[in-house]
Amino acid sequence: MSALVRITTGIMPQHSRVGMSRAMAQFGEVVHCHKPPYSGIPGEDFVNVRFGSQEAADRAYAALKAGQVFVDGFPVGVGPAGGGKGGGNDGPLAISNSGGRAAPAAGARRGSTGGTAPAAPWAAAARPTWAAR
Repeated sequence: MSALVRITTGIMPQHSRVGMSRAMAQFGEVVHCHKPPYSGIPGEDFVNVRFGSQEAADRAYAALKAGQVFVDGFPVGVGPAGGGKGGGNDGPLAISNSGGRAAPAAGARRGSTGGTAPAAPWAAAARPTWAAR
């Protein structure tokens, strides 16, 4: 079982996937690191780091949240829910060996309602009368 941590703050244009992997290796085995090209748009830049164990991910997440991790001299961390497509970082996620998302790690909070959003009241009225039901 592996666990994923998403770094969302402090990412700079000069940061690389290799540099991030090396910095995160201090917490445990880094299985995979994904860093898209730097966009410079607040809330859009992120780095996903997959650790070999949940314990390593928990240690990394705690240090990132406390602002104790530096990559190439710049502090990186996890921030509040941002305006980007990826949302915020609510804690390390447990990942199955198949690579699919599993339930959030113990103590991690995901979402606020815990259910699905109610249907919009105008949705049924927006359908044309000839549409099959």
